[in-house]
Order: sequence, then C-alpha cells, then structure tokens
Amino acid sequence: RGAKILGEMADTEGARPAVDPVSWLRYLLGCKYSSQEAMQLIQLIAKEKGVQLPTPEALKNVTAKDLAFLPKKLSGKLLRKAGLAASRKRSGTSGDETSHKRRKAASPVLTKPQPSAKSEEELRETTILCKRSPVMILLAAVAGQKAYGLPWAQALAAGKAVADAYAQMKAKHIGLTPWERESAAANGEEGPSRRMIRLLDIDLEVLESGSVRFRGSAEEVNAAGVARYLSKAFADDLPVALQALELLVGALDEADIQADRFLYGMWERIRPSVPRGKAGWGAKGNLSLQAVLDERARYLEHRHGGEDRKVKAESTPTPTPTPTPTPT
Repeated sequence: RGAKILGEMADTEGARPAVDPVSWLRYLLGCKYSSQEAMQLIQLIAKEKGVQLPTPEALKNVTAKDLAFLPKKLSGKLLRKAGLAASRKRSGTSGDETSHKRRKAASPVLTKPQPSAKSEEELRETTILCKRSPVMILLAAVAGQKAYGLPWAQALAAGKAVADAYAQMKAKHIGLTPWERESAAANGEEGPSRRMIRLLDIDLEVLESGSVRFRGSAEEVNAAGVARYLSKAFADDLPVALQALELLVGALDEADIQADRFLYGMWERIRPSVPRGKAGWGAKGNLSLQAVLDERARYLEHRHGGEDRKVKAESTPTPTPTPTPTPT
C-alpha cells in the first residue's frame, strides 16, 4: 500500500512532486514511526499549501508553529527529532538534576526506623495489640542484622521470607489452601548467585539482586513493601517494639541465633497469644514487652551463671586427699 501511495505521489501531474516521499519515509522511520504512521504524515505534508517541506532538510527553516497542521498524536516524535519540541525542563533545573530527582523518587533509600528510648520499667508496662506476622518479621530482621551483618533492607526481606515460610506451613497444617511455588533451586537446578543463611530454623537465599526467598520458593521478597507493612501493623508502636526486640537480640551470641530451635524457642515464648487453628489465622493478640525482657534476663542469667560456675570450677584447687593410715 505504501509503495502504491508513493507511486501515485510521484506520478502526480507527470512532474516532480513537491514532496520527496522516499526521503521523508526514511526520515520518519528513523523517528520510530510505524510505516502506516509515516505514510499518513507524508500525505499530510504533501497536501499542506501553507508550508513547503519537499525534504526533511526543510525542517531547519520552520518552527513548531509551522507544523501545527499535523495531529498532535503524530507530531511529537517528529518535533523532537527536528529539535522543535518545547522543553519540559523547569526553569533553573538542569537535565542532570531532573534525572537525579527522578531516580531518587523511583528508588528511595530505605532507612531503619529509630527505636524508642524508654526505660526498662516503661517497656515492661507496655503491651501491643498486633498480629503475629509483623512481630516475627521484626524479630528475624533484627536477628539477621546481628548474626549475618545484613543491611536493614535485606534484613527486612529476610524477616518477611521467614514469616512467609511459617505461614505456608501453618496453612497446610490447618487445612487452608496454601500458595505453592517451586523455584529452580527447589527442582535441583542452578539458580542465580546467592548467599545462604538460616533464621528461626528457615533456610533463606539472599540473592545477588538484594531480594530474599526461603528455600523451595520462587517468591522473592524485597524490602519496600515490608517496611510499609510493618509501619501499618505497628503504627505508633513500631519504635517501642523495635527497642524491645533489639534489647533481646543484642544480648544473644551469634552462634545461639543461628542454632536450631534456639531463637524459635524464644519466639514461641514471646509471640502474641491467639486462638489455635483456623480461628487464630490472621488474628491479633497481645505482645507483652515484659515477656520479651524476661526472656532476655533468663538468657543472660543462664549464660553468665554458666560462665561463673565454669570460672569457679577452674579457679578452685583440687583438695589433696588425706592419706589413710596404714594399719600396723
């Protein structure tokens, strides 16, 4: 069809056409127009009497106002290619600054919230009504930072992956329809470069991209959505919950955090109390920060008590046995 139109334009009145369709077609295809759009523009340019544009070179002698006869939905690429498009930059803002602002808006830096600075007595008097999942996420995130040196964004993603793994297990246990997705690694195939860590007895893959997933899942977790979820779940109580959990995890040895059943055992003793079975799925319960601090005190007492007993045993000399008199 395009060849037919070009032929008709070239044969018009048996003379050289006012518009060179071939050079225009090449130019417009270079502007990323489709063939159909390019042919439509060539016909409009050829019919226009007010402006003479025999070839694309003539665009150097016109303004954007001269091309107002072209439909706006078609003229944008042509105007930009010819350098006639109106600048979208704001006054006083360079292109580099605008680009930087867009990149900054698209990928905001995720900063760790500031924990509260309450006294231990104030913490012990605090109870937070919340679901279990955000507490597990926050506990695992703080533990991931302590045991593996994860940056806060990856720690959050790791915490969410841990919570997802336990949610899937509980869904199966209580008969709810679980979400099941297998990853390449679960099928024995080689996946992307990753680092393996273990939190609350769950094996996690920290991917090169920065996202995290639990082993056997194809669902990659990144931190932005997790941060919003925690802010909504805890609301104004997030700083105080973070302070209490950091006090607990900060007292633990890294080896204990990584040990099987250790941190999960603590979680079972501090988690919000909810009904068993389906009735407790997604239900809220009371998170007692006194229970969190009691767990910390119990750990420190056990650790320091054991060390004190060991030091005492090593420093106490073994008594010399009294020789038994030999009967004569």
